[in-house]
Amino acid sequence: MARQLAKEWEDKLMAHRRLQEEYERFVQTQPRSLSAAEREAIVHLAHNVPALWHAPTTTMAERKEMVRQISQRVIVAGEGLSERLQITIAWIGGGSTAGVITRPISRIEHLSDDPRLCERIRALAQAG
Repeated sequence: MARQLAKEWEDKLMAHRRLQEEYERFVQTQPRSLSAAEREAIVHLAHNVPALWHAPTTTMAERKEMVRQISQRVIVAGEGLSERLQITIAWIGGGSTAGVITRPISRIEHLSDDPRLCERIRALAQAG
């Protein structure tokens, strides 16, 4: 009887040790919680993103990393073959920013203003 109790005790201790080790591995894989001071520091830094972005000491690689950290996705849509691109940035916080940028083109007739420019050139040529 004593041997049986001792064996069951050892089995229970081993099971407890195994569960404890599994729990420790689980805890190590979980992201740790931020302290109030760490949260406050992040909020403070978030308000200073423009200053950090424009600082002369910030490298292009650091700017790229900043964008990767705060953007969820970037949508780029070209307007045909023209130089105009519609850009929409979806931010991680849920907001978005939209705008138009200009890209280089290979042919003058791909300019979005090409018909207007041609008409202006004709008018100026006729006017002398």
